[in-house]
Amino acid sequence: AEGSVTGLWLTVGLFRLVAEEDPAAFAGLREVWTGGDVVPPEAVRRVMDACPGLQVVNGYGPTETTTFASSHPVRRPFDYAGALPIGRPLDNTRLYVLDEHLGLVAPGVPGELYIAG
Repeated sequence: AEGSVTGLWLTVGLFRLVAEEDPAAFAGLREVWTGGDVVPPEAVRRVMDACPGLQVVNGYGPTETTTFASSHPVRRPFDYAGALPIGRPLDNTRLYVLDEHLGLVAPGVPGELYIAG
């Protein structure tokens, strides 16, 4: 509706607390972004079960990027095993996984995440 809140950004701590206490509190919103720490998959599942029309987004970004550098909209059906992905870079941002010599590593190979943009 015109003039109503449709989206929300919450720290992981607050998102987790709301998910535990009243996951349906997000009903009526279109989108909730959470980040700033590891997002517990069980909290996301609880919220998505209580609010079928809601899009939950995992936002990733270290302090040095001020806000988020990447995002991952959590898909339905919820079939995540382990940690949620950090997703793809936001507009005007690039992500690289590099080795100790600053060379790109192959997909699935551990390295350091570098953010540009």
